[in-house]
Amino acid sequence: MPCKPLVYSFGIGWDVSFDLALIHEFNAEVFAFDFTPSVLEWAEKNISDPKFHIIPCGLSYKDGTEKFYSSGGYGTIAPAENECRN
Repeated sequence: MPCKPLVYSFGIGWDVSFDLALIHEFNAEVFAFDFTPSVLEWAEKNISDPKFHIIPCGLSYKDGTEKFYSSGGYGTIAPAENECRN
């Protein structure tokens, strides 16, 4: 690739293998968006690549306050509901 790719990844959860592969294979800069407290804590402890940037923000189709729900999977947050103001 002639230029350095820029990647935006939304709702990363606990699997960033694809994002890290993009960094290693294509020298990409990755901006990952996820505001789930347990994901943010996990990412801080487990991801050290300086080209991986996590932004604590959710994504919605509208401005305002939105309710987000846990999938109930690994590292489920409690309560199962979380609010985010954008």
